[in-house]
Amino acid sequence: MKDIEQRWDISSKTGKGVVGGRCTEIAVTEFRNKYFIIITDCGKIGSMVQVQMENSSGETICNSKVLFGIDKPEVLAVASSLAEICKFRKTVVFGLSLKLYSGQTVKELKDLLIEVIGAEQST
Repeated sequence: MKDIEQRWDISSKTGKGVVGGRCTEIAVTEFRNKYFIIITDCGKIGSMVQVQMENSSGETICNSKVLFGIDKPEVLAVASSLAEICKFRKTVVFGLSLKLYSGQTVKELKDLLIEVIGAEQST
């Protein structure tokens, strides 16, 4: 059997912090064409949400859809807000499993996510 070596340059980062009074963990894996980000405060992957940022007439449009799991407006809103705030340059697939989905949660998650990925990747 031939020895096949291929480099995909996949990078992963993890971190945790307190969001909404709960210990929240984040795992970020960057692939060539997408980010895969799991955000959980209960140890589950949760609902899988794909978010694509598109430019149309000089305006950024955020298209999000649930791929798997519970299709709730608050789940889509948190995923879209995080992708928009962090200005990801690639499609993002989020695994979101949170006890509370609120505006304050989004703010705290944004700060934690930027801490995990590094500010230079979010711009």
